[in-house]
Amino acid sequence: MLSRSRQGIRIGFIGRILLALVFVAFGLASIWYMQPVPAESAEKREIAPPYDMKIQPLKTSQCGRCHTRYYDLLKNDGGKHKIPCHQCHESY
Repeated sequence: MLSRSRQGIRIGFIGRILLALVFVAFGLASIWYMQPVPAESAEKREIAPPYDMKIQPLKTSQCGRCHTRYYDLLKNDGGKHKIPCHQCHESY
């Protein structure tokens, strides 16, 4: 039978080897997960330049994003003038 001190050395040595194997396993796993993902090709994306797109008419709430003062005035005190903005304003 091994003495107590030699048993502690043997267990410590085995523990260090197991710890080293765990570090190697995590290292290999992280390398595997960090492999580059293929980028999307330009054909798949098909993003049109912003000025080639057709302009859609704005909704009244969208006009209010930039023209907050007038939107709030019409909303709160507009009376019969509460109509869609594009009914009078045709240019965008």
